Amino acid sequence: MKIGSKCFTLISVNDDNLEEYLALFALIFPADDYTTNTVIAEHYERWIVSDAGQALGICGLYGLRGHPGDVWLDWYGLVPERREQGYEQPLLNEMMARARARGGRRFLLWTTWRELEGTRLAAFYKANGFKKTAWMLHYNDSFVFTFDRLLGDAQGHCPVMRLHPDDWLH
Repeated sequence: MKIGSKCFTLISVNDDNLEEYLALFALIFPADDYTTNTVIAEHYERWIVSDAGQALGICGLYGLRGHPGDVWLDWYGLVPERREQGYEQPLLNEMMARARARGGRRFLLWTTWRELEGTRLAAFYKANGFKKTAWMLHYNDSFVFTFDRLLGDAQGHCPVMRLHPDDWLH
């Protein structure tokens, strides 16, 4: 798909390319363990981001049981040598478009302080209409923040609140 000046393809993760996805995950998020809580999550979709056959990164979407209308951005990142080359915005736009197509009214993501500190991520999220809505302590020895953005004609944001890790991680 061509968005702006960047052209990329989203390749659905399946049994044939799962090892490639996990290798990309380890490269992009070396300090994180890959966890998926399938008890509370549903409608997982994950993709490898590719340009001209070369893997650039990973992304995905999921929902949480009991929270219709909320769509979460799954692990979203580019390999180090492809960062800040203009893929971030079109890729985020595509994820939000897919969230809307799923009937999403609110688009959410979470990140750690370690991932925000010294980066332009917080400014990037704010420029894209995200608001910090929750926080919790100590995922991989770092504070965690959630951000959300309304989609379409949805109204209001959740108040900033403290979450317990058992609410959404395992």
